[in-house]
Amino acid sequence: MNTNQLECFITLSSTLNYARCAEELHLTQPAVSKQIKSLEKELGCELFYRTTRSVELSEIGNQFLPEAKSMLDTYYHSKEWINNYKINEYHSFKIGYTDPQSIKMITQALSDMYIGDATLSPKLVYNQTNTNLQALSNHFLDVVVCMKDALFKDSHISFEPIHHDGFVFIISKEHDAYHTFKDLKAVHTSDLFPIEQVIALPPYLLKSYFSRGRTLLPVNNKLNNIICENVNEAYGLVKAGYGFALVPESQVVEDEGILTLPWLETPRNDFGIYYFNGADLSLTKEFIKAVKDYYK
Repeated sequence: MNTNQLECFITLSSTLNYARCAEELHLTQPAVSKQIKSLEKELGCELFYRTTRSVELSEIGNQFLPEAKSMLDTYYHSKEWINNYKINEYHSFKIGYTDPQSIKMITQALSDMYIGDATLSPKLVYNQTNTNLQALSNHFLDVVVCMKDALFKDSHISFEPIHHDGFVFIISKEHDAYHTFKDLKAVHTSDLFPIEQVIALPPYLLKSYFSRGRTLLPVNNKLNNIICENVNEAYGLVKAGYGFALVPESQVVEDEGILTLPWLETPRNDFGIYYFNGADLSLTKEFIKAVKDYYK
């Protein structure tokens, strides 16, 4: 299937006349007929009903028409942006991130970069940490923004720490337990066990997180806790009253309906940026600097 076939099919479906179709496409009638017949042969069906006096779309042809238009539109759209990309020398920069809470920071960093380079063409890819890091190793991404993964090893990938993250306690001011915490300056682990917990945990970490009865964060398994995939979901569930959550300091959101307190026994881990040790790191270095400026 090619664009000549699609152009002839779409135009003929509009004119229902070989002579007018050929005229619009600046082709001969035999050339149009050849393209239609080759498309029908390739698809294994009749797209038109033909008589000596008329041409009509077949039932299959009528159903195929929107798809043919979509394919042709996609082709011309792709051709246009690729030509513009080459003419304007856009610089592609693909960023993997693991939590929607990071979007505000990423977009601010990109905004700072755009001021100095209007040809920057960013692409944001949301996925789990392990999937994004694999994509980075395979050169499908330029950077990955996430917490440092102790299990990830690749000699070609470097990690730039941005923030030495601890965790903070959050709970809705509408939750029954809010009054227990509203006058505190910080919370202890022992304060948390009586309350249901919202645990932000990517699916790929589920098995290892709860193995051997040890967890990074305290969990009272006797309660009806809820597991979600990211901090953004945790905030939504906490605000809906499903319990408290412990979230990374770098991903805290200001919300008048949420009480946020330091957790005194918090473990810490680096939040930062993974990047491939390639030949040209100019955009990567700009992005790292912009992210660091965001957290100053």
